[in-house]
Amino acid sequence: MMAINASSALTEDSIQAIISNYDLKQKDGIGLVALMEYVNKAKEETLVQFVFFDIKTKNHIKTYESLVYGGIGIGLTKHWGRSFVKNVDHLIKSYHYNLRSSHKSEWKRKKKRIYKLGFSK
Repeated sequence: MMAINASSALTEDSIQAIISNYDLKQKDGIGLVALMEYVNKAKEETLVQFVFFDIKTKNHIKTYESLVYGGIGIGLTKHWGRSFVKNVDHLIKSYHYNLRSSHKSEWKRKKKRIYKLGFSK
């Protein structure tokens, strides 16, 4: 397996070029693609860029980078596959944290209303 140096990071232009070449059946909405930037066996790390884009215009909207250390398991699929799952988990947690942070007052108001109605405690 070839490990790519971290200095060869994908640029905005290269990400846009990748997205522009997609031929998708769906014509509108928000797309998400996971670009495995590199896998480094020596450091036991993976870097994945999760890219959100507008399907209609194929314009790049936002990129989340996820760097995870440590592969687990024997064999290519188990070892790096689990690492990829950790990257996805990191994306979900960071997205949830950012969403909650940016809408904190609304989040608290809705949570208070749910408690008041007796649905959860």
